[in-house]
Amino acid sequence: MLRSPRDLHVAVDEIYRRWRGGFRVLAVVSAFEGVTDDLMGEVAVTVGSGCPEAMAAYVATGEMRTAALLRGVLSQYGLPARIVEPRELALKAEGTSLESAPAAVNRAKLFKLWNSHAI
Repeated sequence: MLRSPRDLHVAVDEIYRRWRGGFRVLAVVSAFEGVTDDLMGEVAVTVGSGCPEAMAAYVATGEMRTAALLRGVLSQYGLPARIVEPRELALKAEGTSLESAPAAVNRAKLFKLWNSHAI
């Protein structure tokens, strides 16, 4: 669990260990501790709960912030990483906008991305 940007070294160490072992890595991140709650509070005050799609899109910015920082740290160590948007992999999820779980991904698209970036 990454509680704050100070914890990124834990993820980088694990990603590097796997990459060095010859594996390709798909690291899935979440927002840092407390960020999701803060974002949900902000959107609830602004637009209420009547538009779960808006709330989900706004809350997703927390994950993107974490991904951007992780990508930056991986780059500092010279690791061939990039951020992948779920739509690039044709990720399908089951559930509601705010409570869903991954159900399928286009494996061909994932392997194509791994050809240019192993992480």
